[in-house]
Amino acid sequence: MMKFAASPASLYSKRYAAVALALVGCWCVSLAAEQAELPAQVMVRTTSDALMTKLRADIPATGADPKQLLTLAETIALPHFDFPLMSQRALGKYWKNFSDEQRARFAQEFRRLLLRTYAGTLNDFREAKVDFLSPRQSSPDTVVVRTTVTRPTGGAPIPMDYEVRQGPDGWKVCNVSVSGISLVISYRAGLAQDIDQLGVDGLIAKLVDRNKAGP
Repeated sequence: MMKFAASPASLYSKRYAAVALALVGCWCVSLAAEQAELPAQVMVRTTSDALMTKLRADIPATGADPKQLLTLAETIALPHFDFPLMSQRALGKYWKNFSDEQRARFAQEFRRLLLRTYAGTLNDFREAKVDFLSPRQSSPDTVVVRTTVTRPTGGAPIPMDYEVRQGPDGWKVCNVSVSGISLVISYRAGLAQDIDQLGVDGLIAKLVDRNKAGP
C-alpha cells in the first residue's frame, strides 16, 4: 500500500502532492447505479469521464508529450477546482498578510505548481479504478464526494475524498484528501516556513522560479 508523509518538509516535496493530484485525474469509473447522484458527484464523474476518455484516446501510455498532458489537465480538469479558496486555505493565518495583488499572484503561481505536478503524474493512473461511496453533506453548499482508488497493479484501495463546494460558478473542488491527509494542509507548513524566511514577495518569487525550472 502506498504511504504518504503527513507533513512535507518543504513546499516542493512532491511525494504526497504528486500522488494526490494524479489520483484526482483518474476520477470515477464505478458508481452504484441504484444510488441517485448529487450534483457534486455528477460534476466529479462527468469531468473524469471526459478526462480519461481523452487521455486514453490521444496520449500514449509511455513517452507522452508533457505539453499534451499539461493541456489536457488545464482544459478539462482544472476549471473544476476552486484555486482562490485552495490558496487561501493553504496560506492559513498568513492570508491576511497578503495584499489583494499578492493574493492574486500567489494563487496564479500555486495553480501552476499544482498543474505541473498533476500533469506530470496523470498518465501513471490512466487505468486506475475508482469506486464511489456514499457522499457526506458537510454544509448546505459543501459535499464530500467519497471514493476509493485501486491501481491496476493491485494493493489495498486508497481512500480519496473530494471536498466540493457550490459557488457562483457551480460546484468546484476545494480540497482533496488521500487516506485522511489533506492536500491543501500538506502545503501549509512549507509555505509558512518560506514566508517567515523570505517574506510574502520572496515566497511568490520562489514559486515563480520553481515553476520556470520544470519538474
